[in-house]
Order: sequence, then structure tokens, then C-alpha cells
Amino acid sequence: MLDTESARLSGLINNVLELSRREKNQRAFDMTRGDFRDVLGAVQTIMAAQLAREDFELTIAAENLPLFAYDRDVMIQVLVNLIANGIKFGRQAETRRIDLDTRPAGVAGQGVLAPV
Repeated sequence: MLDTESARLSGLINNVLELSRREKNQRAFDMTRGDFRDVLGAVQTIMAAQLAREDFELTIAAENLPLFAYDRDVMIQVLVNLIANGIKFGRQAETRRIDLDTRPAGVAGQGVLAPV
């Protein structure tokens, strides 16, 4: 438990430092063409302990995603932050489930990442 919390705190500190660098335009994006399911799998692994501890279920839908260019680390950071906020603000919810649905841009009028 202490290791998990220590890693989480370290991640939060790194996120703040990274955001500060971006605001000062000191970090360039590393855009690489890839399969976004890799990011989704990494996010699921990173968040597994917190989701279990908070008794949340995470469902991910990622069908028919084309290869596209993105910064892997940034996308992981964004999704981890969104899921962490979902947990934080959903603790009082009757159903503790977070649904992440991804689809190509232009499908059903949505962007690449679209909340359900």
C-alpha cells in the first residue's frame, strides 16, 4: 500500500512538473504513429490498483481504431488524470463504473476520444 501511494504521489509531482514545462513551451511533443490500444492497455495497468482499492470498474471500448500519430506519454497522462478524477468525484455514485469509449474522428460526430 505504501509503495502504491508513494508511486501515485511521485506521479502527481511529475505531472505538475510536466505541465509547468509545457506551459513554458519547454517540452516538444513526441508524435509517433501507433496503435492507441497500447496506450489504453498501459492506462488500465497503471490504474488497476487504484480502481480495485476504490471498488471501481473500468470498461474500455476500442474497436476499429486506425493507426494515428500521438504522444504516448501525454495520452497516458491525460487518461490517467481523467480516470483519477472520475474516481475522486464518483465515490458517492451508486454505480462505480468508468466507461472509456474510443472511436475514430468523425464517427458519430465525436473526436478521437469521446466520453460515453
